[in-house]
Amino acid sequence: MTTWLPHPLFQAAQAHPHRIAIRDGLTSLTYEQLLTHVAARGAVLKGMGVDGGTVVGLTGKQNLDWLINFHAIGWCNAAVFPMGDDLRLSDRQLKDLNVTTLIESREDVITVDREETRAGGFAPRWPLDEDRLLIATTGSTGCPKVIPLTTGQLFFSAMGSAIRLGHHIDDNWLMCLPPHHIGGASILLRAVWYGISAELCLPFQSQRVSDRLHSGEVTMVSLVPTMLSRLLASETDPSHYSKLRCVLVGGAHCSKSLYNAAIEAGIPVILTWGMTECASQAATQSPDQNPMTHDCGSPLPFTVVSNEDNRLRIDGPTCPGGLLTRDLGVIENGRVNVEGRSDSVLISGGEKIQPQSVERTFEQHESINGCVAIGLDDEQWGQIICVCVALNEGYEFETELEELVRMGRSTLERHEVPKVWILVPEIPIKGVGKVDRMQLRSRLGLGEANTDESVDEIRWAFRWLKFWKGNESVLLADDAAQISIENSDDRAFKCNRSLTQTLNLHRGKQTLASTHGLVERRVGEDEGQTNASGIEDAIEVSEGSGQHFFETDVSVLEGATIENDPRTVDLMESRSEFVFEGHKQIPNGREADQND
Repeated sequence: MTTWLPHPLFQAAQAHPHRIAIRDGLTSLTYEQLLTHVAARGAVLKGMGVDGGTVVGLTGKQNLDWLINFHAIGWCNAAVFPMGDDLRLSDRQLKDLNVTTLIESREDVITVDREETRAGGFAPRWPLDEDRLLIATTGSTGCPKVIPLTTGQLFFSAMGSAIRLGHHIDDNWLMCLPPHHIGGASILLRAVWYGISAELCLPFQSQRVSDRLHSGEVTMVSLVPTMLSRLLASETDPSHYSKLRCVLVGGAHCSKSLYNAAIEAGIPVILTWGMTECASQAATQSPDQNPMTHDCGSPLPFTVVSNEDNRLRIDGPTCPGGLLTRDLGVIENGRVNVEGRSDSVLISGGEKIQPQSVERTFEQHESINGCVAIGLDDEQWGQIICVCVALNEGYEFETELEELVRMGRSTLERHEVPKVWILVPEIPIKGVGKVDRMQLRSRLGLGEANTDESVDEIRWAFRWLKFWKGNESVLLADDAAQISIENSDDRAFKCNRSLTQTLNLHRGKQTLASTHGLVERRVGEDEGQTNASGIEDAIEVSEGSGQHFFETDVSVLEGATIENDPRTVDLMESRSEFVFEGHKQIPNGREADQND
């Protein structure tokens, strides 16, 4: 005998016909009105052959019309497959998923007829073991994977979340996460099971979200860490979120510094960890948990989280058959701590390194907007740690770098200390907030990104900044930089070189002087040459010789030091504490001696 549940929208409309079910801007629908629209749209879909056992793809603008289609597909007992604009599936893939129909939502706004009658007394039944929702996910790496979720998984996840977070009949859940991700789709289903209001706020805009939170009409909101960071940056006084009781943050790692900043600002952040395969949340903090504990809380009711070979495993009705995840973590005092990913472990000198543990060390620094640790191939160590950072506004890389290096040396194990630092314009993000490590490596010239053809193939150009003691290298990545040396392709530090090629040129095997054809000679202004005190001046000065070269705080003089050889350039002085191997530091204001 199959166990089933009545359609949740039907029951919500019977119990609370005049309660607001959904808002989108200035338009709202009561549960009675929403059911009327859904039943009418469902009748049309049934006439098109949509029924139980089929899958319907849903595309288009995610507005009220989209939401009516979402529920109407379920009204037909079919499974709904929300498809984002960036999802690319072939006809063969759609056929394999049993997608029989594609529906695109309309652009026009739904009009509300106050005199519309209620839908009839028949409620569709949802078998617990029948697929109800399909979600496409790429996780942290890899190709898109479509995950089917049953009625039972979605129901037990919804009930477990309500038990943990509490159920208030006047809740209004602000939906900033797109419904083609489990974090967004789950809100739409939970709202009708709970009989509460959901409010569309798509796409995410920090100022718009802030305005809604200040309105006193929103009690709950789900965010990813990137959204929380942007919200904090745009806020002047988040303590005035008068009715807000829960800010659920998940989908990616939330740094301790971001978490603490939100807590100190009075934002009721609740951290959560889960997987699409278990219908969203697996572990979630309790609203009365000590806010200074930076973990993901205990497993939800109906869900069991355990540790198996250092990997987190999920069992229970939210994840039938169990799932051994790729997330590494521990269970301490009944609470889940996620420590990284088993598929992103780096190995340097035989030692295993979790890049997330390196990242979390530096994410606490106030200057860091984003931080990613990657491995670079190295003949001696196998891999060395490279940290890519994006800074908050108002911070200078050269100023903060020395403190970051000291922080790494004092906090991390010796094999975890970064050997290469790269300042990048931004940390690539995919989906709703996950770091796109493949795209980052591609932009650094370390591999091809697994993205569609519309993504540009930009490679960041690099400016060499300093050469630190202890073989620590520093690069600036800048889309605007142009680095080239004409007629010297075999030795030049060029923007189309990969990061690995660049490092091989400069990692002590060859001096910078030899790789760039630089020689040290007696030079001075009395020879009619112009002192260039900065990067921009250096570019302008060097244009005459057909050579572009960047080095912070190193004066570049116009004119070749070897007659008729445009590849060479003089270095007169350096204000850097450390300079490139092969160069000699010359005190500021003193001419170079021939024998220095």
